[in-house]
Amino acid sequence: MEKRLTSVGIITMHKSDNYGAVLQSYALVKAIEKVGAKAEIINYIPERFKTSVQFFYVHPRRYNSTLKKYIIMAASLPVRALIYYRYNTFLKEYLPVSKNVYYSEEDLETKIPKYDVYMSGSDQVWNPEFEGRIDSAFFLKFAPDTARKVAYASSFGKGSLSDIEAAEVKRLLSRYDYISVREKSGKEIVTNLGLDAEYLLDPTFLLDGNEWRTFFNKRLVKEEYVLVYQLNPNPKLLEIANRIAKEHNLKVVKFSRDVVKKAGVDINMAFQRPEYFVSMIANADYIVTDSFHGTAFSINLHKKFTVVMPPKYSDRLNSILTKLELESRLADEMYDIEPDYTAVEQILKAERKKSIMFLEKTPLSLVNKRSYL
Repeated sequence: MEKRLTSVGIITMHKSDNYGAVLQSYALVKAIEKVGAKAEIINYIPERFKTSVQFFYVHPRRYNSTLKKYIIMAASLPVRALIYYRYNTFLKEYLPVSKNVYYSEEDLETKIPKYDVYMSGSDQVWNPEFEGRIDSAFFLKFAPDTARKVAYASSFGKGSLSDIEAAEVKRLLSRYDYISVREKSGKEIVTNLGLDAEYLLDPTFLLDGNEWRTFFNKRLVKEEYVLVYQLNPNPKLLEIANRIAKEHNLKVVKFSRDVVKKAGVDINMAFQRPEYFVSMIANADYIVTDSFHGTAFSINLHKKFTVVMPPKYSDRLNSILTKLELESRLADEMYDIEPDYTAVEQILKAERKKSIMFLEKTPLSLVNKRSYL
């Protein structure tokens, strides 16, 4: 009789139209499969990820009248439709997503999805600022008391919690069997709540550079180039990129959401498929970024890169650069010095082993635990 694999239900931000969010979801599924379990993404779609919001939401800062709101909405609709199509095509091709869809915490508690193990993470699933409150679904409140509950490299996205947030988070995390976080600050938060947590790698590091190149490595720009991947408005990134491009006769390519090509950009690649993000970093001569996953993929693919710190949520960048002893990449004058990837790989090898050993607890620790499949 064929042995049934342990089933793992993952709750994460897979419906976000963000390259890092969907690629870490893919990587975590693959890593769980490597340790001999069967992974599925729980198709949880909170308000901010609903199709209606992704198509029609306009931030109040962008308009001062109802007419202007509808003009912006109409003008951006073709672009939003393209983004929706490209991300959902990726999800359908690469992610095992549950057939049942859950739009609220109540949905999950009423129709509890059935798995042997419930897992939250990775990425900023525990950041209360996204919803303006703590979303208990990402803390597995819906999971049965007797089921195994695990957090893999979950992130708070910030360095501290308010007293009210801390009390609620402690109550929710106390139900977990194993907790791991992505940032050092996250470990400190959990420790201060009187709980144990391991400090592990983002799932994208659980696949090495060769595995990501195998995943998608088609060259999309024939010229040699410096890549700018930017999430926050800051002219410094393009200034650095243009300096590098001038010194090394490179094109400046921006991987962005900019509809119009900005001054200083030779090639604007807007609204591309998530797998193209991997290829654009893999084939770049240099990367300038303010993104955590832009940084993570630059490191994993052994690229020259510079990090410009974003105004918010910079703990995650500090954490990975410190863990891998790459703090020098914050200094833009260091851009022409090759990172010591021999030393980086030694650290990554040890950190990957620790992270995989944590995941191996998931299918191997089910003795005396009831299966919910």
